[in-house]
Amino acid sequence: TNDSYIMIGQKDDNGLIIKTFKNGTVSWAKEYDINGSDIFTSGTFVTPGLLVAGADNISGNPNAVILLINKTNGDLINDFIFNSTNSSSGINSLAKISDSEIIGAGLVNDKAGVFDISPTYVCTQTVPQSCAWTLRLLWAKEYNVSSSDLYSAYGTDDGYIITSGYTGSYGLVAKFDTSGNAIWTKEVEYTGVCISEATPVASTEGIIEHDGDYYVAGVGGCSLGLSPKKLLDPDILVLDSSGSLLSSKSFNLYTLPGNTIANKGEDVLVSGWDGSKLAIMDINSNLDVIWAKNYSVNANATFIKETDDNGILSAGASDTNDIYVLKTNETGVINNCQVNPDSISTGTSKLDIKQPSGSFEDVSVSSTIENPTVTQVQVTPSCVCSPFGC
Repeated sequence: TNDSYIMIGQKDDNGLIIKTFKNGTVSWAKEYDINGSDIFTSGTFVTPGLLVAGADNISGNPNAVILLINKTNGDLINDFIFNSTNSSSGINSLAKISDSEIIGAGLVNDKAGVFDISPTYVCTQTVPQSCAWTLRLLWAKEYNVSSSDLYSAYGTDDGYIITSGYTGSYGLVAKFDTSGNAIWTKEVEYTGVCISEATPVASTEGIIEHDGDYYVAGVGGCSLGLSPKKLLDPDILVLDSSGSLLSSKSFNLYTLPGNTIANKGEDVLVSGWDGSKLAIMDINSNLDVIWAKNYSVNANATFIKETDDNGILSAGASDTNDIYVLKTNETGVINNCQVNPDSISTGTSKLDIKQPSGSFEDVSVSSTIENPTVTQVQVTPSCVCSPFGC
């Protein structure tokens, strides 16, 4: 917001929202108990407040959840639960098309799914009349390939929707119009050689539009079933508006699903983990590294954004479940703090575009209202390093 940052995630088994001032001081923090083990994964601002998405009951059969939150105090305005029966649904990413149309990408009944949600102001016909903000589902689609998932959604400048994710065997990128019609669907194939015990992987996890083309951050490589951030080479693919592959390159900056790529003027920002530290790199439109830096925390950055003052905001979590938030200047520097130049090597990407093995189809989704319990949380940040002193 104009004077603050809002962070969303998970605390224990509840969804978590923290609002801080621009200097990192906490304004308020609240947890939201919906059903079982809950998590918030994405958010965006709309006219009535903050729209937050994720899943409930993630240790069982999760349902996709959407909450409309008062951004001033964190109070619940309304909620919307997409019900699953003996299957999993959830939302990993939100993309704002307009104030009245928000796209959610994630799972629908164990398959990659897309939701179109509309915050709507509704008034009763009775006297005295009462009015309230509610949430409506305009349409939903599922990819008819089992074990598929979508990690990211992005609204283009010309009003289309780009989503990216994974089919279970290949990366997945699709373009929709706002009526839910699939313009094109592409799968991303790993073309390298794996040892017999390894499984080819080509997942995609972050999207931006840059100079009219789509930059998709993902991972391609071979998995032995261990930690993917240690085994998979991250790649960036550049697709034109028709879905054709223009260029690609691999980097030794490990990433995990999240908003790991962002525009920065004529450049592109990418965040992740360099094998020991949280790292950020700045690349140009040719995918050449301009600069790369790492920071004194062993954490993986799953979010990056350019701020209004031309700085950089990045966030992620460590293996000990600590949340880290960094605010740097335009070149990745935090004044009076140790910031290290990082050597991010590049290589030839072993990802290629193939024709899809499935298609997106209409799906009927039922919904309920759960009225989650909202509780104030005490959060005490620890200053790792600040130009103002800790």
